[in-house]
Amino acid sequence: MFIDSDKNVSLLSENNLFYLILATVILLIIPIYVFQKGVQMTSVMTAETIVALGPGFIFLLQLTDSRIDFSIYSLIGVGFYTLCAIGAVVTRGLTKELPISN
Repeated sequence: MFIDSDKNVSLLSENNLFYLILATVILLIIPIYVFQKGVQMTSVMTAETIVALGPGFIFLLQLTDSRIDFSIYSLIGVGFYTLCAIGAVVTRGLTKELPISN
């Protein structure tokens, strides 16, 4: 970290630039690439369902952090979002499978 004369903290210094680029590649680029390859190997409905479950997994992981208190409102919100997202995926999957009659 770099602290200038005004006590401002900056993560972007010459020493940290390499680590910032390395973290970007490891934490962003590689997971996105792996996700794209996974989408190619599975159905779209499966991939969208996994993405819809993301907020639920984040909520569960937050429960392991002692600095974050449990919130019933967050649980209700995440549950509602997850149910709606999965419902939209299933509905879209069902409507794509139905034959179109002329």
